[in-house]
Amino acid sequence: RFQFAAGGVNSSVVLYEDAVIAIHGKENIDDTGRGRMVAIRYNGSTDPEIKGSTVLNSSAELWRNDDLSMFTSSPVIVGDNVYQVTVKGELVCVDARTGQTRWHKKLGADQLHASPVHADGKLYIPMWHDGLFIVRPTNDGAEILDQVQLEGRCLGSPSIWNGRVYVHTTKKLYCFGGDRVGANQPAMPIHKAASTPQSGKLMPVPAEFL
Repeated sequence: RFQFAAGGVNSSVVLYEDAVIAIHGKENIDDTGRGRMVAIRYNGSTDPEIKGSTVLNSSAELWRNDDLSMFTSSPVIVGDNVYQVTVKGELVCVDARTGQTRWHKKLGADQLHASPVHADGKLYIPMWHDGLFIVRPTNDGAEILDQVQLEGRCLGSPSIWNGRVYVHTTKKLYCFGGDRVGANQPAMPIHKAASTPQSGKLMPVPAEFL
């Protein structure tokens, strides 16, 4: 456990080498700012003052970026780059080793929930008000290849399968694909039911973070 926000952390984390990279949009616990991205060494030193729990102390923090803030949209990592959409509607590229911002690109007025997805060298980014962006990122900047205004608001991340990109909004489910969709795709395997099915229960803790 590593405490770095006064509220909940709702964005998923990404792993880079021996670190966990996380972001939040609540109040920081050590200053008056709101929002921060950090890299945490998960094999760092623990706090001996707190018994019964593995609590990492401040020495576990590898770097921090106080210019970034997000409530629920999660980052995506490609190579040594972390791509994050901020609450202000900016796509930001962060150096995963140092935490320094490489560049930022304004996409929309704001962002709420949807996370970017990386495939085929591009980022597919649904925005809250501004539809779907297809962006080609590099170390030096980002090229917007296309923007599609969709009916409804984008809350969820895209799903990509077999050359198709699926995006759902508050109004519709969209599917985008090219000419080679479905080519040489093997048949889906048939899953047989267990011979002695048993009921079970899975309880993630904490319940709001999976």
